[in-house]
Parts: sequence; structure tokens; C-alpha cells
Amino acid sequence: MAGTSDLKRLLTELPSDSLQLTWQPLGIELSRDSSLSVTWGVAVASAGGSAPTPEIGSYIAAWRRDGGRWSIAALVFAGLRRLPKPALSGKIPVSRKAIQARGASAPFIAADIAFARLAADSGAAVAFERWAAPEAVTFGDRGLLTRGPEAIGRAVDFPAAWQWHPVAAGAARSGDLGWTVGEATIAGKDGTSQSKYLTIRTRSGDGLVRFLTDGGNGRPASR
Repeated sequence: MAGTSDLKRLLTELPSDSLQLTWQPLGIELSRDSSLSVTWGVAVASAGGSAPTPEIGSYIAAWRRDGGRWSIAALVFAGLRRLPKPALSGKIPVSRKAIQARGASAPFIAADIAFARLAADSGAAVAFERWAAPEAVTFGDRGLLTRGPEAIGRAVDFPAAWQWHPVAAGAARSGDLGWTVGEATIAGKDGTSQSKYLTIRTRSGDGLVRFLTDGGNGRPASR
């Protein structure tokens, strides 16, 4: 989804029940000029009645500051498979075209594209380890943390073909922090899955771009 109109349509198609979604931040990153911030942490989905035991997952949120007001620029919840899935009437696109590396977000888009190319050529384990920042964090089952390039590479080291492309991006005006949202396809021995992702990236003074955290969840098959 992109924009408030897509979000409103999605919310109207979600079933009305006693679902409760809570989250707790575990980490935060702030750009040098305070125009962009990122929080990430644990999320819990629960419901009353005869609903299953609460499910633990994770979330990542990118926040943009305009004047004195902070608003969400990008948000993803991961690992919460029991969240209700809307029917999607067809008004909300389920697939979007790749964007080009332009504007203030260009370094982060270019890094995402190069990251995807390496994963396709050499495998996800090599790509994730090479592109992860030393302080990078990802989330596994039940919100468990995986820290550092080597551990993150091992976490995705399984037989599968990964492909993805960015469809939206944003960056701090200072250019040191940015995000990309995209669509991915993972083909493994158990079949092919389609997903969407949010990746947060940092850019050092010498221009080097690495990812700080990354998360995603499933999406409907492209029409």
C-alpha cells in the first residue's frame, strides 16, 4: 500500500473483531538533522474469546519530521501470521513497478538494487552478510534478535532463489539515513512465496551504504 487512501481502503476491508496489536520499541536511529527516525522492536497480536495464544513478531517504523510533527513514512509488521487478511477488492494494487535511483533517496535505492543483484548471483547468505552494517539487527521467530553480519547471513542460509526490487524510498535531508520498501519473490524447495519488505539503511561520511534492519511479510500473488 502507498498513501493514506490505500490505507483507508485496507482498513475498511479488515474484519471487525477483538484483535489487539501492541508493540514495544527495542531500538532507535535518528538522522543527523533529525528529519528522519527509525524505531524497531517486538510486536504482539492477540484476541479475546477462543482465539489462539498471542503471537509474537516484530515491527519496523520509519518516521519523518515535518516542522514539529512526526508522521509514519513506512511501517511493517513481521512474523504475525494470524493477523486478519483483507479480501482486497482490487482497488489496492498488489504489485508495483521498480523505481529508479533518483533524488535524495538515490544512494539507498542503488544499494537495494545492488543488494538484490548479489543475492540473485551469489545467494542470500552472501548478500545479507556483505550488505549488513556491523550493528545490524534482524528478527527471527517470536521476535528473537539476530545481530551482526555473520549471524544474519547464517539466518538466511537455506536453499532458495531470492529476487526483489524497491518500489518506494525515503531519506533524511542530511543523507545519512534512509529506507526502501519493495516486493520480493523467494523460490525454495517448498514452493514460491511473494512478500513485501522494509529495509532501513545508513550512509557513512564516505558514502558507504549498509542496512541496519530489515523485515517483511507475505503479499498476494501478482495478478
